[in-house]
Amino acid sequence: MPTRTSLGRALLRAMALALAAVLVLAVAPGLLPGCRAGLPGGWNPLGTAAAQGGQAPAHPSTIDGARTGSLSIHKSAGDPLKQFGDPTNPLAERGLQPMQGIAFTIRKVDDVDLRTNSGWEKLAKTRIADYYVGGSRAGSLGAPLVAFTNAEGTATFPNLPVGAYYVEEDHASAQKAAASVVTPFIVTIPQTDHRDGAAPDSWIYDVEVFAKDQHLDVNKTASRTCANPKDKFDYGVSAALPAPDAADNIKRVELADPLPDQVRLVEGSSKVYLTSGRDKGVKQELTAGTDYTVRTAPGNVASVALTASGLEKAAKERRGRPDAAITWTFTVDVLSGGGSQSGGQQTGADSAENRAYLLVDGYPEFTTTETPGVPSNKVRVKIGDCSPTAPVTPIPIPVPNPDLPGDAPGNPVGDSGGPGGDAGANPGGDTAGNPGQPGANGTQTDAGRFGGLAMTGANILILVLVGAGLIGVGVLLTRRNKRNRED
Repeated sequence: MPTRTSLGRALLRAMALALAAVLVLAVAPGLLPGCRAGLPGGWNPLGTAAAQGGQAPAHPSTIDGARTGSLSIHKSAGDPLKQFGDPTNPLAERGLQPMQGIAFTIRKVDDVDLRTNSGWEKLAKTRIADYYVGGSRAGSLGAPLVAFTNAEGTATFPNLPVGAYYVEEDHASAQKAAASVVTPFIVTIPQTDHRDGAAPDSWIYDVEVFAKDQHLDVNKTASRTCANPKDKFDYGVSAALPAPDAADNIKRVELADPLPDQVRLVEGSSKVYLTSGRDKGVKQELTAGTDYTVRTAPGNVASVALTASGLEKAAKERRGRPDAAITWTFTVDVLSGGGSQSGGQQTGADSAENRAYLLVDGYPEFTTTETPGVPSNKVRVKIGDCSPTAPVTPIPIPVPNPDLPGDAPGNPVGDSGGPGGDAGANPGGDTAGNPGQPGANGTQTDAGRFGGLAMTGANILILVLVGAGLIGVGVLLTRRNKRNRED
């Protein structure tokens, strides 16, 4: 059996290991690459716009609350026809030309104190949609401040108190310049200084962000993945609504779907809905003939277009809500015998696959040869040899991104992989944070989500006291073992 002396030595070794662990916890965070003041490396408090050199909060207690900062927003644009993608080539690259005369509005989030850990935590728990018109956090925003971009495409807000700011672009000035509208985002003044050679606990009070265009995304789905001749199935197409113009109007919203040659549109089956995040799942169904019209053009192209009444309702739904979307659902018949319909899209006898397209003001009429518009992901339905128990899935409203279920068109987080990709449109979430992706919340970002408290002086003091207690226990055990040996 082990003696009391051997047990004491084992206990001393355990105490030494525990003390070493405490010391590692106390000092290691400051040694990790990219860390500041004990915060886990690379953590970001929110999906805020990235400052030059990156960001991650250091000690909130080291922020100088009496100091003012500034915010510079850089805005670029390409060809005016590329407002929502080039009508003749939706996949064309956008230029990086500075835009002058674009108005940005910022509002301070009044109930968030960035000098405390609780302030950063509160900010991290909010969704960007909470700050939209009618959102649960809209009342926390202060008075608006407005600045216009200069010849270099920069809008500057000087003399800003420390705090978090909600940033949005003015739709009217953007539309006058034939530009898309940046997705609203949150930015903090100050942000951690991650430049080479920066001292720990140093902050950047003059913040720069680079506004990114808000894409008009289109998602498509089908209720079946396999259908036999004479079967019916549903298609669903959702698209983000464009921003209203200077007169607060939306001039055109049209969805075109060049159907595969094996199917045809069932007359009278179309339904059109408007949704937004503020509505919390409630959809507004539009009235056929009054709010929209449906037609089938040569080439088996089915399309729906909003009328003046429908456009008025769409503008009202879209106002102040970048996540507003239109959804079109309709039923198709699979032609008997697996045959094809003259003029349809030739996709092969064993599958029906195609994309849908969104057309807004400035786009020409849709044709199957030029296919102008913002394309959706590609949807494929196998034709023939289907099991009698082949699943039928109801069409969700709005239709989510097929790669990210639950992410609907217009959700203002994340960057599209490019229009027309088979993966759908606009990966991203609906929270104010999701900073792990470049481009989250309409700006360049470079870090992850804030996942823990900064190591303040109180935190470190607790660790030191625990370590001192362990040392004291070790001293007492050493003296006891010495007396045992003398006895």
